[in-house]
Amino acid sequence: MNIVIVGGGTAGWITSLFLLSEYKNSNITVIESDVIGILGAGEGSTPLMKKFLKKCNIDENDFINKTKSTFKLGIDFENWNVCNKSYKHPFINDSKAYHFDARLIAEYFKQISINRGVTHINGIVKSFVQNDKKDITNLVLSDDTTIPTDFVFDCSGLHRLLIGKLYNSNWVSYSNHLKVNTAVPFFLDRTDTNMELDTKAIAMDYGWMWQIPLQHRWGCGYVFDGNRINEIQAKEEIELKLNRKIQSPKTLKFSAGYYDNVWVNNCIAMGLASGFLEPLEAVSIHITLMELNLIKNHLFKDNDTNIVNEKFSQIMDEHFLFIYYHYLCNKKDTEFWSDYNLISAPLELHKFVKKDLNISFSSDEDYISKFKYNDVVQYTHYDWKLINDGIFGLNKSLL
Repeated sequence: MNIVIVGGGTAGWITSLFLLSEYKNSNITVIESDVIGILGAGEGSTPLMKKFLKKCNIDENDFINKTKSTFKLGIDFENWNVCNKSYKHPFINDSKAYHFDARLIAEYFKQISINRGVTHINGIVKSFVQNDKKDITNLVLSDDTTIPTDFVFDCSGLHRLLIGKLYNSNWVSYSNHLKVNTAVPFFLDRTDTNMELDTKAIAMDYGWMWQIPLQHRWGCGYVFDGNRINEIQAKEEIELKLNRKIQSPKTLKFSAGYYDNVWVNNCIAMGLASGFLEPLEAVSIHITLMELNLIKNHLFKDNDTNIVNEKFSQIMDEHFLFIYYHYLCNKKDTEFWSDYNLISAPLELHKFVKKDLNISFSSDEDYISKFKYNDVVQYTHYDWKLINDGIFGLNKSLL
């Protein structure tokens, strides 16, 4: 079996390691281009990353040392309520995750993959050859090299070369509810010796700012509504907040949503190529790991694309509802926040809040979400309750 992964980055190399652990007799090739760089901003994860390292037989200490990672115990939300007070969203059952540099972690997983037999090609895919069934049989690079394949993973990031452009899958948008669509990442030097164990999510005038503690620096960024302010105004707000000048390597544009068919023919989209919500709650890598766990029971077995696509849609929908709920905090500091009180919340969210959030939890079984695939729980009732009580107060809700 010849498997080709189009695109490296975090998603591409995580996918390669996962495939190595599941399909040891397959020939795996990753095609990526040095021209398409990785930003290397600070990034957070969830406890699924720790499980992934164990699955791939990667030593945790080696991982932490070489990627300059730090442990993560949860998220500290600042000013995400009308009282402008902080609250925490810790991981349950003393679970832990990691903060890391996205550029370093991609390079780390890349070297492990290559050492374990993955073929790495530095190149740009310019076209695809398909058979009568529209399966991809060959990938043609910019130098006209042809790469044969039996199965393709689209890890092309926001370029979305295959599922988006080749197969023209339908895009499901969340942008009517998730208004942030632009990010200005930047870095801050570490001047302290205290090791922070939480990601900071700080409410700003037109979105929020992340601060992620790495061993060598802080990875930061302002995620905002680009329809209300521009990049210059966003930087001015950051500098006013921090009382210092910043340098941002680039501005990132995105739209919240996903492709309803992430698996088409012999191609599956992973990571940003399948969709994206926003950086809050470190959902991007989390969803990638969940999707990999989802497909392993179907890939090269029954190849049931309908089941995978349906469950992936459910995964995205629950993540969307959970992220969206953070914004319904009754803040009225600016029109960005006050408008969230005017947007009609999805019916599914109304039903969930009214039915489930006021339950008195008596055991871990009560925490388990309705959405559960391959023993991977998304957000438990405990998680929902923490966010609800953090933004509204104990035993209260907006809906």
